[in-house]
Amino acid sequence: MSSRRQREREAPRGYDPSRFPRPSVAVDLVVTSVGDDGRLLCLLGRRAEAPYLGAWALPGGFLREDESIPEAAVRVLSEETGLAGVACEEVGTFSEPDRDPRTRVVSVAHLALVPADVLARAAAGLRTTEVGFFALHVDRGGDVRIGAMEGAEAGEGEIALAFDHEEILARAVRVLRARVETTTLAFGLLPARFTLSEAQRVVESILGRTLDRAAFRTKVLSLGLVRPTSEERRGQHRPARLFVAAKGWETAP
Repeated sequence: MSSRRQREREAPRGYDPSRFPRPSVAVDLVVTSVGDDGRLLCLLGRRAEAPYLGAWALPGGFLREDESIPEAAVRVLSEETGLAGVACEEVGTFSEPDRDPRTRVVSVAHLALVPADVLARAAAGLRTTEVGFFALHVDRGGDVRIGAMEGAEAGEGEIALAFDHEEILARAVRVLRARVETTTLAFGLLPARFTLSEAQRVVESILGRTLDRAAFRTKVLSLGLVRPTSEERRGQHRPARLFVAAKGWETAP
């Protein structure tokens, strides 16, 4: 590097960074999956510290000085959920001055899609006492309501999330809905091999409406979103062909 270029990279002599506000930066994660019945799920953790002690919240954490925001998202996902190797993508920035009672915090929200066959790997993290996947009920207009925890005998009533996490969750679901019908995005919520019926149930849970079976099948096949394998799933009914998401189509948010 030339000496001139090096000088351009140096802070001006006498520069005082304390003259300017330095808000904290955090990442929050909307971790989604699907249940056995095709319902859309979201991973929440019960906070082990104030503020909002004992409240349910999205997994999150603060940016470190030596990492980028994408690196922070991957690290926090692993630390707070026990899930590694899961792709996550930015869906928006949340910067209301009073969104965190501790200090000024700007949060960069991410969406992570977890295949249904890895749900059991989720575990409580550094700042939570327990984690669970909760059903998300999405209506035709895109409004989201949080239902019961997956596997629980009964729900604990309406869930109110800490901070502005309900707003973050709604933004992530809007992103998911906007791209689910013309990309392989929804298939990131399924095992590597799936039936078209399973894929349709996932898309329906995201869109909040029932789709015509024949029309759905025709659309995903004509767009080349899936390709058939030589395998079949056998059960009580006739064998169902297994498919995989087509390469070359986006499978991340």
